[in-house]
Amino acid sequence: LRVMNANVLIDIAEVDLNTTALEPLRPLRAHLQLTGGVLSLGKLDARTAEGRLSGRLGLDGRGSQALWDADLRWNDVRLERWIRQARGGDAPPYVSGRLNGRATLKGEGRSTAEILAGLNGRVRTELIGGAVSHLVVEAAGIDFAQALGVLVQKDDALPLGCAVADLDVAAGALRPRVMVIDTTDSAVWIDGSLSLAAESLDLRAVISPKDFSPLTLRAPVHVRGSFADPEVSLDK
Repeated sequence: LRVMNANVLIDIAEVDLNTTALEPLRPLRAHLQLTGGVLSLGKLDARTAEGRLSGRLGLDGRGSQALWDADLRWNDVRLERWIRQARGGDAPPYVSGRLNGRATLKGEGRSTAEILAGLNGRVRTELIGGAVSHLVVEAAGIDFAQALGVLVQKDDALPLGCAVADLDVAAGALRPRVMVIDTTDSAVWIDGSLSLAAESLDLRAVISPKDFSPLTLRAPVHVRGSFADPEVSLDK
């Protein structure tokens, strides 16, 4: 970064994310500047799934440790289009709605891994006008009777009254200030942590059904292990 300067206008028609699960970015525009060891990617404007990603990224390479910072926003991203959810027949998407949010993050290190392991900041996102699969809600609530009923009668979409994740990021670990998904059927509260340093997660979901069912377990659900191989279990 210290041996050259640059001033580049970026305008890419389509960015293929190399996966069939995510919709490409169409287009991606930004202004890249490199001066005196400081790289900035500003005026970022990427479009996907009818929504927009905007903001800036910076990398300061003047010292012995690279200093990285980001301020990114996403607005009106249709979740059911951005994350492709293949379902048979006329079943609704597992989750849908318009995703909004903002991430302000800083980190430092001599590699991407070190920067992620020391990341600090905050991430907040919310789903507007959303809906979630009734079957998923009943399964998450470990309600065998109602889940079986939904399977027999065909899945439908439950409106989301609230879906918010507000996360603190410190030393590479993300911990929820609040993380809740609320439907007409159940409310799901999530706490715990995700570690970018260890690439592991330790989350607990507490489901509060709003109706009575004779075959409902009230035990919290745990999700633990690595990002690549998470394990789901019930609180004993």
